[in-house]
Amino acid sequence: MGIPSLPERVMLDRFCGKQQQVAATLGPKDAPRLAALLKGSDWSLAVRARGEQPRYAVHKVVGAAEGSLPLECCRCMRVFEWPLQLEFAVVVVQGEEEEARWIEQEDTWRADDAVLPLRERFEDELLLALPELPRCNDAACASHAANWKSSDPAPGSHGE
Repeated sequence: MGIPSLPERVMLDRFCGKQQQVAATLGPKDAPRLAALLKGSDWSLAVRARGEQPRYAVHKVVGAAEGSLPLECCRCMRVFEWPLQLEFAVVVVQGEEEEARWIEQEDTWRADDAVLPLRERFEDELLLALPELPRCNDAACASHAANWKSSDPAPGSHGE
């Protein structure tokens, strides 16, 4: 039997109140917004999430993701495997009032109607973790970029 996928939704009181946890695999079908940004569909991430009810907040989720994602290098345009190791902790809020109270102090997820869209919020964290300008570690790519910086005009400058 394979590793389950991350639940799409969880009941907030049950997941956090009973300190439930889940370990799963997240792939392209589970994270379509992330998949649209990647170069290839042969990837999966090991993910885990745990609900908590700390004293200072009503609900909290602690999560992690590990694996590698196929990104395109912004310098050489080659696809490379970008290693991902992400850990996060968020306070889960319900409604605008509670969100306004917590958003300045903690990272927050919003859950409406006591249902947490766990898979969607997890995908949000993964999207935030992606590099804005992915760069591979290939020595030739880095060398070419260093030479370009010193001898060529900047893109868009037209030699001016």
